[in-house]
Amino acid sequence: MENPLVLPSGPITRSRAKKWGATMSLYIQEQVTQELHDLAFNKCFVELQDRPKLLTLIEAYVEENNTLVRVDCASLALPC
Repeated sequence: MENPLVLPSGPITRSRAKKWGATMSLYIQEQVTQELHDLAFNKCFVELQDRPKLLTLIEAYVEENNTLVRVDCASLALPC
C-alpha cells in the first residue's frame, strides 16, 4: 500500500492535487487532535499526581466491578 502523504509520480493533475490536499488536511487535523489530546492528558496527569490514593481506589473499584466509573470532578474539587 502506498503512503498517501507522498506525492504521486508523474504529472500532478488537478484531481491528484485535490486528493493529495484532502489527504494532507486530514493528516494534519489528526496530528493536531492527537497533540491536543496528549497535552490535555499530560496536564491532567500532572495535576492528579498529588492524588494517587484516589486514582488507586478508582482503579481498584473498576477492576473489581469490571465497569467504567464516571467521576464528578466538581464534587471532588478536581480540575477536569
